[in-house]
Order: sequence, then structure tokens, then C-alpha cells
Amino acid sequence: MPRVEGYSLWLMPTGEVYNQLNDLISELSRRYSTPYFEPHVTLLGDNLLIFPEEEMLSKTEELATLIDPFTFRLNEIGQIDSYYRALFLRGEKTPELTHVNTETRKIFGLPEDPDFMPHLSLLYGDLPVETKQKIIREIGNVDYTFDVGTIHLYSTDGELEDWYKVKEFSL
Repeated sequence: MPRVEGYSLWLMPTGEVYNQLNDLISELSRRYSTPYFEPHVTLLGDNLLIFPEEEMLSKTEELATLIDPFTFRLNEIGQIDSYYRALFLRGEKTPELTHVNTETRKIFGLPEDPDFMPHLSLLYGDLPVETKQKIIREIGNVDYTFDVGTIHLYSTDGELEDWYKVKEFSL
């Protein structure tokens, strides 16, 4: 498993959508002997957020004041050759989500990302394409919608089992 450093900002489903996605991720991780993780959409991560924790907390708090709650929709399943995005649900790239991504990158001093692909991973790992295509066929059509009212700051330093929530910020 690739090692990650720093922090990540996550958007997390709640209620019944959280339960359904958590069950699916749990089942897939058991069936394919891959790591379990909580359902989340990574707003920013991938070794980009390497600041002292106090700075992460203040920047995330500032971000939360600039963003209004919004609705997020996952409506397509996909896969790529990437450990942390082996199998995922693609999110709708709405104007609200694009605004959230732009504001996030500004606050953390990062350039805009024209390749921003909002997604919720279902499976981490290095699996053959055939296996992932089989899972996609089994899952079939997807359509999950949830309200985003919080941003979660996670420490994603080290191995997956070392990751933990630092703080949750209301929008």
C-alpha cells in the first residue's frame, strides 16, 4: 500500500447513504482482502496538505466559513489503475462543488486543478481490470445523493490504519 503524508479534507455522507456505502465498502474489502475505510469524498489530499496541525485547523475553519451546505450526487461507477481509486463512484461536478474546490485550493495556496474528479472510493488496492469490471457489473447502476454540511479534517499520515479524524467543521 502506498504511504501517504500529511492531511486530507473529506466530505462524508451521513444517515442512510453513509450506511449503504459503508456496507458496500465493508463487503468489498472483506471479499477482496483489501483495506477497509470509511466512505468519503476527498476534497483535497494526496500529499498536498503538509502543514503543521494548528495551521491545518485554522485554514479548514476559515474554509468552512466560506462554504454553504450543498448537495452531492454520486451517479456513475468507474475504475482506474490507482491504488486509492481502484474502484469508485464518480461525483457530479456541479457549480457548487467546483466553487468548494476552488476556495479550498485558494486557502491552501494551491493552483486550480482542471482535472479535479470528485469521487467516493469503494475499493483500495491493486486489482486486475477484469476483477474490477466484474464488480462494476455486479453493482450495476448507482445513484446516491447526500447533503454536505461539514468538512472533516483527517490526518492521513502513514499507513491507512494510522489515519484518524482531527476535527469536523460545520459549514
